[in-house]
Amino acid sequence: MEQPCILIVSEDYSRIREALRDAGYSTAGVPDPESAREVFESMKPSLVVIDDELARTTHRSLPYYVRVLSGSPRTPLLAIGDKANESIARAPAEAYDAYFTRPLDLHALVAAVRQLMPAAPPTP
Repeated sequence: MEQPCILIVSEDYSRIREALRDAGYSTAGVPDPESAREVFESMKPSLVVIDDELARTTHRSLPYYVRVLSGSPRTPLLAIGDKANESIARAPAEAYDAYFTRPLDLHALVAAVRQLMPAAPPTP
């Protein structure tokens, strides 16, 4: 059985990657939405975590790409951002499966991943 993989799109993805790896998930991180498209095509992740702050002006383009253009409409998308960020209010409610505000609660993020993805296999 292939291990589920999570794509993290954030300029500073190390904390998120560490928490998800500790929970048994395979991860890949990229610093921007443009790089995410290339990686998404090559790895076909089971879930995508995107930093909304990073992509203020383009935060809807990556969800649109994942949901519509890639042919993967069921890939869960989790976003991290500021609740005061007015751009998220303009985004369609269905753009993200979950939205986390800063400061990021890594335990809550891992719990959401567990609900949205198949169980992570035990790490050797």
